[in-house]
Amino acid sequence: MRLAKVHTFKMQSTILIGLCCIAFASAGVVNVTRCEAFATPVQTRISDCDGYCRFQPGLTYHCEQDFLPSTVILGLSLKVEFCPNERFCMQIINTDLVHTPVMPGIIYTAKFTFVPSDVLAGQTIALRVYISRTPGDRVDVCVFFNVDILEFNHSLLAAVAMESLVKPPTEDELFIELKTRIKEHETLNCFSDAIDDKLLLGFLRGKKKNLDSTISCLEKYIDMRTVKYATFTRTYRPSTISALNIGVLRLLKKLDNNGRVVLVVTCNNWQPSQTPLEELIASSLFIMDEGIRTHFSIGNELVVIFDCKGLGFDQARRLTPSYVIMGLDMFLKCLPSRPKAFHVVHAGYLMHGLYRMVHPFLKKKLQDRVHVHAKLTQLADHVPASILPTKLGGEMLEDDAYDPLIMERVKGNDEYYEGLSKLSAPD
Repeated sequence: MRLAKVHTFKMQSTILIGLCCIAFASAGVVNVTRCEAFATPVQTRISDCDGYCRFQPGLTYHCEQDFLPSTVILGLSLKVEFCPNERFCMQIINTDLVHTPVMPGIIYTAKFTFVPSDVLAGQTIALRVYISRTPGDRVDVCVFFNVDILEFNHSLLAAVAMESLVKPPTEDELFIELKTRIKEHETLNCFSDAIDDKLLLGFLRGKKKNLDSTISCLEKYIDMRTVKYATFTRTYRPSTISALNIGVLRLLKKLDNNGRVVLVVTCNNWQPSQTPLEELIASSLFIMDEGIRTHFSIGNELVVIFDCKGLGFDQARRLTPSYVIMGLDMFLKCLPSRPKAFHVVHAGYLMHGLYRMVHPFLKKKLQDRVHVHAKLTQLADHVPASILPTKLGGEMLEDDAYDPLIMERVKGNDEYYEGLSKLSAPD
């Protein structure tokens, strides 16, 4: 049969996300009929539709299916088919959904895009959407609805093409394009399932939605985590590392007046006899990764405050040039955030000596962003006292100043590092 040989719809991408993460602004609610299945279909949305869909061949349509699982599901697959009549259906999408498992009581959204062809122009067809658990074929979500395929309109497509040349892509379109590029990338493709959507979105926003810069930053990030310094990825896990509990690196709850994320490094909280430097570095990596997912996706510029009160010889002597170079690699060369200022308070002679060692390794623009304050009160001239804890000359209590939830989120990320570890280069 001729239809069986024609790709009538072209799938572009599929993702599974939490309902609140991203939404296509132009997607309208579609009236659907529910099939027999176990989970609850909440809502179906398709771009440029309002209750009923009329598809123009050649245009891209974004689809979202919200659903509420009834049980824990470890793996899901998405299948979409079109049916010109009751006796014949053709499958156009059959793919696993990433970012599973899913939990009961939480609404999830499966997203996919497709481009109708003009093969069925002038006809009304049925579209069926199935979300099934894997392994196995138990259908958890099933909906179907009729759509009209309009006659091919050359003028409309030409106008859309011209508009796309001047209209900037949406964040959703850029995100889908980023995932596509990663899957086609020579070195990043094997990490496409390991890097979660929130982390990817943090990189995209951190690089101001420039796809080339985002890919370049991801290349450096993956190289640092799985090749150059893979030992940290293979050795440590957030749920078991004690360095997360000592409060050396913490993020302030609030952004500064310029919308910048503020990271505080409290040197006195690190006791080398109790916490090895390698473990401290690993905990810093875990915190920065979670910062990319949450804080840096809101404000991509970073301010770092070094509180050097209590910095002693036992700490300073462990910060050898090799560890300094490693730190600059890990925290300045492969993260999507841009360091805009470094503030040093309570700096004694040891800190001045360390800075003289670090100074030659910094680029000129970073050297100009280092501020060593002779008095603690000077810090408030750069970072508002209203967001600082009292120990840094601010107005907030310690517990109120810092983000209390980030450590709990960090400790739940073992699975991410297990995935990276499996893909890391051997020793």
